[in-house]
Amino acid sequence: MPGWALAIVICREFAVSGLRMIAAEKGRVIAAGLSGKIKTAATMVCVILMFFPLAGWLNLLCVAVITLTTLYSGIEYFLKNRDVFAGA
Repeated sequence: MPGWALAIVICREFAVSGLRMIAAEKGRVIAAGLSGKIKTAATMVCVILMFFPLAGWLNLLCVAVITLTTLYSGIEYFLKNRDVFAGA
């Protein structure tokens, strides 16, 4: 997996965890959304597939699926919970 794609995944995880911590300080719980669950499932399937010798295009497809689902779910978490930052 390319380093830039891994960086996106790691940054999203830290960002969503930070969002949840800020929300928790305000007494709010941010539940896992459907997009986050889809991201997790897609990532698990793709990572397992990437352990096998795959055709180059299939490996690239796995990286694309992981990256796109990660970006989508991260953006969705922040858009749905942007009120957490109100008054900050």
